[in-house]
Amino acid sequence: MKIVRQLLVLSIAIITLASCSDTKQNNVPLQNQDMSGMVPQQAPIQNTNFQKKQQSQQPKLEMKYFRDSTGAKSYRMPLPANWKVNPNYKDSIKIKGPNGIMVAEMDPMNFAYSENSTLQKDLSNEGFDWYAFATIDEISPHFLKPMKDNGFTELNQYPLPAYTERMQKSLNRLEIPGATVKAFARVFDLKGPKGEDAVIVIAQSKISVNGVDFWSVNVSVLKTPTTDFKTARDTYLFALNNIEVNPKLVDDTNKEIKSEMQKNNAN
Repeated sequence: MKIVRQLLVLSIAIITLASCSDTKQNNVPLQNQDMSGMVPQQAPIQNTNFQKKQQSQQPKLEMKYFRDSTGAKSYRMPLPANWKVNPNYKDSIKIKGPNGIMVAEMDPMNFAYSENSTLQKDLSNEGFDWYAFATIDEISPHFLKPMKDNGFTELNQYPLPAYTERMQKSLNRLEIPGATVKAFARVFDLKGPKGEDAVIVIAQSKISVNGVDFWSVNVSVLKTPTTDFKTARDTYLFALNNIEVNPKLVDDTNKEIKSEMQKNNAN
């Protein structure tokens, strides 16, 4: 059970960092995740061009902070002054902009998996739901289906390398002996039937340690009037590409990991 206790604290630490906008666990099986409340009712960003556009137009960009369930600042992103961050972390609507622009996020989805039957049994007894790692390409149809059922069509999809690189650097700072870490992200542009379009961003993190894969999925949806689609999309993707995770979040996570390691070594 020593390794199980160690894996438990590692999983909590990993989930805290990977789902930096919220610290609660959500182990609902992937197939049971419901996106219906996020469905809007009725070419990757070129940062240089967007910055030039922002320099000639108001409002200017400013760093906006997002807090976790403890009230601590977990990350920040550059957004227009007239895009407002929702202070209620429990609300799925995270950002509201002019003309009905909004960004919603699902609760983070966190999973674990191991081929080791003993570990699987022990960790299952601790309340873990098991789901083998699946790529964004494999899981994206599940998240796109509610949109398509409401008349949306997929226009384009592409990676988000700058955002992925930033999240990878944060994960690389985790001091987990013997672990391998990886971040992924992909963007889906959708055309709506009634003058409103959408962008879905699916992000993943995967940390493999001691024969267990801990992985999480974060999904955000940008809803925007068709007339504002390109500007709103580029604004939001630019913000993600320049996201800054609070370094204290990583430091606190590492302290928790180190403390647990010391306790286990002493037993």
